[in-house]
Amino acid sequence: MADTAEEVSAPPLKLDPFKAVIDAILLADMDASRKQRHTVKRIFDRLVDEHAMTKVSYQVVRSYVAARKPEVRDNVDRSTSSSFSRICPEWRPRSTSGR
Repeated sequence: MADTAEEVSAPPLKLDPFKAVIDAILLADMDASRKQRHTVKRIFDRLVDEHAMTKVSYQVVRSYVAARKPEVRDNVDRSTSSSFSRICPEWRPRSTSGR
């Protein structure tokens, strides 16, 4: 009997309950100055202290943050660019690749 993709589902990850919290922190950091943004260590510490996270390692949080940070930044850039482009058509977002 062959299993289909619908029948087989991955078990929930230990990080799943905390992904929304991490995403909220990353989103809030987009408005903060560069020096005021959370490091991965600070995000991990907040999850442990404020959300009673115990069974997730630092490496798992680091990997998730590394994957999500560019996605969050792109989503913010897209939403900012679309709202400003209607008001000021010549406005273009800054390049994040350097100076």
